[in-house]
Amino acid sequence: MDFMQFIPINSRKTLIREIPYALPDERREMKAARYLNWRINREVNAEDTELINFVKREWKHLHTVLVPC
Repeated sequence: MDFMQFIPINSRKTLIREIPYALPDERREMKAARYLNWRINREVNAEDTELINFVKREWKHLHTVLVPC
């Protein structure tokens, strides 16, 4: 089971903390499952970061177009 915590740092930054919890189990299958879980979460986090940055850029562009300085 994974827990994620989103902690606002300021109006533009958020700290994301994530930790997996599981019962002790040293079987090879469980080690493989935990490793794959880590890899999948790493990829999803990277995709989320890309999406957030895209939205921020587009929002800034839209604001510039609609409200010229």
